[in-house]
Formats: sequence, structure tokens, C-alpha cells
Amino acid sequence: MSTSKPPFDATIADHAPQGLKTIELALPDGPVRVGWFSGASREAVVEAVRLAAHLEPGAAFHVETSDGMVVALDDSVPDGTRLTLVTAGRDATGAHEAVPGPKPYPIVGNLPELHHADGLVGAMADLHARYGDFFAFNAPGGRAYFCADADIVSEMTAAPDVFAKVVEGRGGLGNLAEKSVGSALFTASDTEPLWHRAHRSLAPAFGSTALKNYYGRIVEVADDLLAHLDRLGPDESFLATDLMTRMTFEAISYAAFNKRYDAIDSPALPPFVEAMNLVLADAMQEPKRLLPEIFYHDARRQRAAADKIMLDDVNAIIRERRALMDSGAPVPTDLLQVMLTTPDRVTGLKLPDDNIRGQLIVLLIAGHETTSGMLSYALYHLWKNPEALEKLIAEVDQVLGRDFSYVPTYEDCGRLDYTQRVLKEALRLCPPVPMFPRYVTRDTTVGNGRYEVKAGERMFVSLTNLHTNPRFWGADAHSFRPDRFLPGEEGKHHRDAYHPFGMGVRSCIGFQFALLEARMVLARFIQRYTARPRDPHYVLRHKQALTVKPDHLEMLLERRPEVKGRFPVRTEAPKGAPVAAAVSGSGRPMSVLYGSNMGGCRDIALALAREAGSRGFAARVAELDEQVGQPWLTDGPVVIVTSTYNGAPPDNAVSFARWLDTAPMDACAGVRFAVLGCGNAQWRQTFQKFPRAIAEGLAARGGTPLLERGTADADSDFESAVESWSAGLWQALDSADLGRPQGVEAAETPAIKVEVVNFAGAGAAPRRGTALDQDAVRIEVRVNRELQAPDARGSTRHIELSLPAGIAYSAGDHLGVFPSNPPSLVAAALAHCGLAPDTTVLLTALKPEAEGESGLPFGVPVRVGELLAEHVDLAGPVTRRDLRAWARAARCPPDQARIAQWLADFPTLAASRPRMVDLLAQVPSVQLDLATLLSLRPALKPRYYSISSSPLLAPDSCSLTVGAHRFRCSDGTEHDGLCSTYLAGRAKGTTLRVVVKDTGSAFHLPADPLAPLILVGPGTGIAPLRGFIQERHALKAKGAEVGPVLLFFGCRNEGDYLYREELEAYRDEGTLSLLAVAFSRREDTPKTYVQDLLRAHSATVKELVARGASILICGNARTMAPDVHAALTDILGAPALAELEAAHRYLQDVWASS
Repeated sequence: MSTSKPPFDATIADHAPQGLKTIELALPDGPVRVGWFSGASREAVVEAVRLAAHLEPGAAFHVETSDGMVVALDDSVPDGTRLTLVTAGRDATGAHEAVPGPKPYPIVGNLPELHHADGLVGAMADLHARYGDFFAFNAPGGRAYFCADADIVSEMTAAPDVFAKVVEGRGGLGNLAEKSVGSALFTASDTEPLWHRAHRSLAPAFGSTALKNYYGRIVEVADDLLAHLDRLGPDESFLATDLMTRMTFEAISYAAFNKRYDAIDSPALPPFVEAMNLVLADAMQEPKRLLPEIFYHDARRQRAAADKIMLDDVNAIIRERRALMDSGAPVPTDLLQVMLTTPDRVTGLKLPDDNIRGQLIVLLIAGHETTSGMLSYALYHLWKNPEALEKLIAEVDQVLGRDFSYVPTYEDCGRLDYTQRVLKEALRLCPPVPMFPRYVTRDTTVGNGRYEVKAGERMFVSLTNLHTNPRFWGADAHSFRPDRFLPGEEGKHHRDAYHPFGMGVRSCIGFQFALLEARMVLARFIQRYTARPRDPHYVLRHKQALTVKPDHLEMLLERRPEVKGRFPVRTEAPKGAPVAAAVSGSGRPMSVLYGSNMGGCRDIALALAREAGSRGFAARVAELDEQVGQPWLTDGPVVIVTSTYNGAPPDNAVSFARWLDTAPMDACAGVRFAVLGCGNAQWRQTFQKFPRAIAEGLAARGGTPLLERGTADADSDFESAVESWSAGLWQALDSADLGRPQGVEAAETPAIKVEVVNFAGAGAAPRRGTALDQDAVRIEVRVNRELQAPDARGSTRHIELSLPAGIAYSAGDHLGVFPSNPPSLVAAALAHCGLAPDTTVLLTALKPEAEGESGLPFGVPVRVGELLAEHVDLAGPVTRRDLRAWARAARCPPDQARIAQWLADFPTLAASRPRMVDLLAQVPSVQLDLATLLSLRPALKPRYYSISSSPLLAPDSCSLTVGAHRFRCSDGTEHDGLCSTYLAGRAKGTTLRVVVKDTGSAFHLPADPLAPLILVGPGTGIAPLRGFIQERHALKAKGAEVGPVLLFFGCRNEGDYLYREELEAYRDEGTLSLLAVAFSRREDTPKTYVQDLLRAHSATVKELVARGASILICGNARTMAPDVHAALTDILGAPALAELEAAHRYLQDVWASS
């Protein structure tokens, strides 16, 4: 499809036929005909339709084909087309549908509707049954909405800035925040910076690896629970909610800050628990008090006393821990230690003491309430569903055995699959937090435009009703069926129909802790007992406090017999791995030079230097530019590893390239050299251009090549090519008598020493900049929004970023973004190294080439979690070098055999694109020490994105257009791309570590603003082109005369037509002389690509080129770039296109595709 303004130049415009166009428009009252003259603007066409349909000004509408396909309404619609007018849930006056709901009473609104025999849960069930999945509710505090519609919940999760958590009001969380805990994890609003700081600091402490540190303490508390139950008499019952609450409180206090309250066996509750219960009851009671607070003297006095008890207790805990730290004594690895010693990785600030106190209280409250409810509800449902109980007993007996002396391991919990499903199903039917609110920050619509909600109103997600909605869970939605959470079935459910731990970034930070604790406790309980209510006719009722729990669930035990000696069958892989001895490289000198923009060639150079050290060389690693002005090495080999960028040298080789062009013809006499060129053959015109120039230039100036120039192609088996060339290098050195000295054997040499240190008392040292950090700055995310339609198959994010003073860019520049590894990868790596995330280590470089080049923070204490998250590439491809190290570390013959098989058929393995953690999971006997891991894995390098804005429009900001990347492994599993996923998840107000980069290429606007532009870019290739269009628009707005701009854009269908409104606006006001859009997957439309549009507008293209136009192309190097090149060759001829390339008027910014 193509759309254009009226011809901007009669001499070059394509000659469209003139005449009247008509379409037939289906309306509720019958069809009408609408007409316009060919060449009319989009606004004229839209206005003609509006008048024919008798729509009010401003009324929203669109048009569809008979099969429901939405089409663009402009002059491109073919003559005689039949279309249907759709007002998207509004009538012809633009009004939204009325939200159903109960009629409010005077003054009190709908509050009487909440009075129900089964409390809030029962009231919500009745209201949803009467008014549907989404209804309005009026209260004295304003209008609210209750939602049990997963589609609307999806709209809320997609717009966290619109549906925000705002904590305020007299009761509940607002009351706790104001009077007791301040801005703690679940009592803070989204906008509070302290919440973000605390969440960043504490999130790693709830990761899977951290849970291993807490697991032993949870087991101890579970032992106490089982001992308590064992002491019960045959007819002695226990109150499930009370006992589980005591147990979970004890578990979180012990795990979080090493404090035991003996809550399980104490006849009376500990004072802290009594005080906490009073505070929670008072917070929930506050909204029901009609008079000012001063009239409730006794309640105020009791509340103040309870708050003081809690505050005194946590102050004592903090004092004791600080005394331990000051004395140099060992301190526990727990949440309290994290809060006291861990600075926020973004701001560098630690949590203030008053916030730590509030966090401790909140952790005690939130860390036990929901877990105790989950376990109590699980016991009830197991009693009601004996078939589920039997399946659970079978699993527990298999995983834990029947000998009660066996203590389950952390790994055992991971095998309790059905136990996990039982708990998840209990949470589905009976979520302890039955609803959670969101505050509407601005006027918007929900329900796909059906309902309008206003800023200041509240949305409550009714979890109990959402979780049991037959629309999303089927006809058996109210039945207890744990197998609905089997992997194959779970994925079939609506992704937003299940939110027991909240949603989005405000989800419960400790949900993994809760599930681990509940899984282990329930399994050990079922290993020994089953339970039934004392009242055989017990009917489930819900008791509402801060959370919901079963009301008066008094239960009797039925003991299961122990079978001594019946243990589970499991094997333990031996721990530990040998550390290779260091071999000093102090022999013949070697110079390893590299040119690298992205860091890949630097990594190869470092690996070559390490190998050279094991072969007896004294290798020096340096950038190519550092060689300029220095004498060449002549008594040892010179090895050069370099890439190229669109034919240009890398940034750190520009000076070297200039030197090579002008150096005397004998400048390299006596130099014996080897060159490895790295790149991607998808850049067909420029592949290996700079490496070839180096090899030929050095030879022409007297140098002697040791072997043929190597070619490593990232579009093929890159690593195999590097290894093959490296093997040839060592053979060539041996043949030239430059190889390993007599008696020196090759060995693996660690380049890094790792020491575990305790800097807890002094706090972490400031982070030192590394080679990759040079010129990097922290910038804030202003906007992060989705560009594709909600039903589109992909995701593309528009991200706007603030630029600090002194940071400037030009349209066409790139922004390098430093991502973080996702927690799952970090946790897996930590597990294989046997370290906790908050373990502090000190790194020392054992080789000169390592320090400053590896991207690691040497010489300063750093926590292992941060080290692996921020500095080491855990997501990159697995290499043969990785596999060889794993083979040495494997202690199980089957694992050794599997790794040997991978090495034997490495190309097949590499083609499947496995991640390191996925392969390591298949060889569990491999235990890597941290030094080996750091020596194996490359540095986490920045990913570069074309900036999609112009500084002429907003000099203090820039934008990125980022397509969320997903890749599929050979086994069918899909994984998210590292940096695009990282960027997609960066919310407004968060920061990124970036570097602005002038690529050094000619892919910029011509200096003359009158020069015509032909821009070609499908998909996210629009990014730099958008910056060029903005630049011309800004110049035009300032009164400058600018040349015509043609844009050829491609997309799949209407859903991923990026920046549609903006581009059409630029077309309509004249910045874009032509906007031609190709749809490759639109129904009932032939597949069309940008090269097809170029051919369709060949006359215009040819004429503009004759007038001096520059052609700028951005997108896929494998398919789009050569196809566009072929189309332009057909249009202009090969000689003319070659002249454009030589004159830098045919420019490409293309990327490799996988």
C-alpha cells in the first residue's frame, strides 16, 4: 500500500489517474455512498465519511472489510470498495457504554452491599454474579470498579503508569504506612523513589540461590512444627490457621534476620505477634469509624503501645546485628544483612535506618500472612478431595520416603511437582489476598474501549472471582483440580487470569520464598499425617483481616505409619573441581592487537593471549590505535584480530587505518604477522574489507604473513573458524621457529584470582570503572510504551531517555545499552559456583592482559550477584572452550560422555543456540568455581541501537525503537533476547547505563538540507530514518528550505505499522513528500515489500537520484538489503548504483538476522 500527498513536483510525480472515487459504506440504517476526487488528502476522505455517517465532530470510528479487517481510510482505498463503519463500542455521539453496577444509596453509596455472611469474599461473589465481570461501585471516597475480567487485567498490566499502586486513605495499607512502617515494600506508592531503591536492593535476596541459604532455617522451623504435632493426643485438635500462622511467622523471622520467637510452642503469642495482630486489626477497623480519631482514645492508646512494641523489637535486632559487624564476628547471610550493607546499584545509596525498621516489620507481616492462609486452605481442599490427597501422598512417599528421619534437601523440594500444583490450585480457589487496588492516573478506557474510567478512580481486581471465572478456567472453574497447572495445560490459560501474588512490578517480592516454604512444610506434613476437620460437616467460611483465611478450621490428625529404612533413592554429585595451575608467560614476546567496536574481537585477542601464555609467550594485548607511533615487534609474532563496520575500521583502529594509508613502504620490514578478520557475510559489500586492507597493507610495507588471512563469519560456524585459524597459527609459529620453547607444555591458565572477603562491617567499596565503562553514563527512562497493536504477534517498544548535560548526539548515531543478565541466569550460575548472591569477593588479575580489558571490577569488593548480573555475559553462545572446561570439571561418567558428544558434533549443538544454563542443567555433576567461570565467559558488552530521534527537536533527550527479540532453540523452547527484553522492562523513572556512539560511518544526513532523501526501512529499520525525518521537520519549522523526502516503510499488517499517526502527520504537513507502506502479511492483500514499492515508484526514485538524492537504507542484512539493492540496480543500473556507493550517497545501516 502507498499513500502520498498531492504531487510535490509535476515533473517527477507519478501520474495517477484523475476522477471521482466512490465507496459503499455500511451503516446501521443502511448503506450510503461516499465519494471524493482522486488525490484528496486523508483528512478530506475522513471528513467525507464523517458527514455521510452523520457523526459528531471528534467521534472516534474506523472502517472494516466484510471479514472484520481494519483498513486505513485514505485515498488509497480502491474505487468501489464496500466497507463497514465501526464506532468501537460507542454510539454516533461518541459515548461509551455505561458500566453496570448497583444503585447507590444517599451518603453511603454502595457500602451496604459489602455486608455479607461470608465477608468480603461472599459479597464480591454475589455482586459479580449480579452485575458481571466488571461493575462500578460508589463509596463516600469516590467511584471504583471491580474487575474479574482477565482481558481488562491485561490492559492494566500493559499500562502500569495508568493503573498505578497508590497507597493512601485511612485504612489498610494507608493506615500502616502512615502510623507504623512508612514507605516499605508493600505500603509504598509506585512513585516513591525509596520503594524502587528497596526493591532493587532486596530482590536478589529473594532469588532461588538466596533461598538455598534460608532453606536450612526453614527446615528447623518445620521440625518444630512436626514435633508440636507429634505431641498432640489422639483426640486433640489444632486450629489450622493459628498453628500455620505461628509456624510461618517463626520461619520468616528466622530466615530474614536470624531471630527465634518460639511462636509454635508458646502458650501465649510472643509480644511482637500480639502487637502486630492489634495493629492489623486497628488498621482494618479505621475506615469504619465515623468520628474523628480523637474520639477513640482507647484505640489510639492501644495502637501506639503496639507500634512501640514492634519498633523496640526491630531496633533491638538491628543493634545486635551492628554490634556483631563492628566486632568483626561472623554475621548471618540474610535479608537484614542485605538491607544494612547493600547499596542500590542505581543510586549507590543504602536504605536509611527508618526504612529498614519499616521493612523488617512489613516482612514479618507479609512474610507469614499469605503463606499460613495458603497452607490452611490446602489442608481443607485436600480433605474435600480425597483423590488429590492420594496423588499427593504417592508423590511425597516417592520423593521423601517413609523414614521420618530423612531430612528433605533443597533439591527434593524441586521434585515435589504435584505438591506445587496443589498449592497453586489452593491459591487459585482461595487467594489469601482476595483483591488488590490500582489507582487510575489519567482518563482512559478499558474493555477494548467499551468503558471509560476517569483519573482519580480506583480499579479493584477481584482475585477470587477472576480465579474462578468460567470464561477463563472452563466449566470446572470452581472445582479443585491441581492438574490444571500441569505444564502442558497451564500455558493454555489466559495469562492474566491468575495473579495470587499481585501483578507486574508490584507482585510479591517473596513469592518464591512462600512457595518453597509451603511446599516443604506441606510435603513433610503429608509424609506423617492427613488431617480432617473436627466437625465432619464443616462448611468453609472466610475470616477477613489484612488477608483472608479459613474461619475456625479446627482439625484432627490421622497419623501415617513410619517405615524405617525406606528412604528416597537419589544420587549426589561430588562437589568441587580442580583448579588448573598457572603457567607464566615469560618467554618470547608476542604482540596481540585488536580492533573492536562491540568487544568480540577483544575477547578473541584476550583468549589468544592466554593461550600464548600457556605456550611460553609473553603476550601484550593492545588496541590497534596504540600501535601508531610505536616500533613494531620484530623478534616475535604480531597477531591482529579485527572487525569492520560497514567497511570502515572499528573506532579503536581509525588512527591505525590512517597510518596504514600513509606509512612508508618499508615501515613493516621484519614484521611477521597474522591477521584474523571477523564479521558477518550478510554485509555482502563490506565483509572483511578492513581486515583485507590490513593484511595487504602490512605485506606491501615489508611484512611477512605467517599464514593466510583468517575469516570468521558470524553467519556461519564462527567459533569453529576462530579455532581452526588459531590452530593454524600455532602450527605456523612452530614451523617458523617462533613456537613453544623446549619443555613448555600447554596448560589451562586461570587469568583471575577470586577471594571471598567480608566487608560487611565497612559496607561495599565504590565500583571502579572498567574498560567497557569508559564514557558510560546513567540516564533516566522518560517513556516506555508499546508501538504495536494489542493483538499483534510481536512487541516493539518506543523508549524515550533523558540526556544529562554535556551528552550530545546526531541523527544517525547509535546508543550503546549495557544490559543486566536476568535473575534466572544469575541464579543458575551462582548455583553451579556454589555461592550466594551477597557473597563479597575480591578479584585479582593474574595476567596483565586481563586487567582493564576483561570488563571486570578488579581490586574492589563486589557482591557475586552484582558481578554476574552486570559484568559477565551469561546469555551468549556456549563455546568449545566452555565445554572443555566443563569436561574437566565433570565427575560423573555419563556427564563426561555427554559433553564429549557435544564437542564431537559442535556445529549441530551451536546451531540449536543453547544457553549455558540449559546445557549445564543436563550435566549436574559439573561444578565450576567462580574463577573458572569468569575466565571462560566474555564480558557483558553493550548492545547498540540506532537512535530514532533528532536533537533538533529535543536536545535533552533521545529515543530508541526496540523490537523485543525472541529466539527458538532446536528443542522448541523459546528464550527472550537479553537486551531487548531488559529494555522492554525498564519502567518510567528507572535508569540505564549507556554510551552515545558516533559509529564513524557515513550513515548520516547529507550536509545540504536541500538534498532529496530516499529512505528505506521496514520494521525497526524505521529507527534512524525517523531521526532523519524529525531533523528535516525541525529545519522546515524554523523556516529553512528542505529537499523532498520519500519514505518506503514495510510492516506485516496494520498491527505493526510503527509510528503510523506520526508518519502520516509528517506526510500531511509536507515533511514527507511520499509515504509508501508495504504490507507483507495483510489479509486479502498480496505480499508487498519495500523493494516492490521502489519499483512501483521507479520514475520518482530515478528522477530524485538525478537531482542529487541520497539513499539511506536500514534493516535486515540477509534479505532486505540485497533485495533493495537488486531493485535499485534494476531502476538505476549497476554502474549508476556503484557511483552512488562511491560518493556515499547509497548508505546502509543494516544488521545480521538469525
